Amino acid sequence: MKKRHLIPALLVFMAACSGGGDATTTAPAADTTSTTAPAGDATIAIQGFAFGDPLTVSVGEEVTVVNEDSTAHTWTSSDGLFDSGSLTAGAEFTHTFDAAGEYDFFCGIHPQMTGSITVEG
Repeated sequence: MKKRHLIPALLVFMAACSGGGDATTTAPAADTTSTTAPAGDATIAIQGFAFGDPLTVSVGEEVTVVNEDSTAHTWTSSDGLFDSGSLTAGAEFTHTFDAAGEYDFFCGIHPQMTGSITVEG
């Protein structure tokens, strides 16, 4: 008797998985690279005790700093606008820039680490 119950269950399972043959599938969009990051996509990676190249973003854009070093760092603005506090390995901090200008920053733990962001209106 067990075999009779198994066949209908398999048929139901196969029908559910097949989608009936009428489904349309769409391939995912190709990954594209842009020289201008969309709002909220700007990232500074701390690597090798450095913040990397200067960054240019738009007013209202979020910038995320990710600590990819094995030691703690901070992302601290020279004018006191933002301070991440201590970022351990793998930690991140995000700040939104609401005004155009040039913003200098440094690591409060390693003051020789410096960088800048240009925010365009």
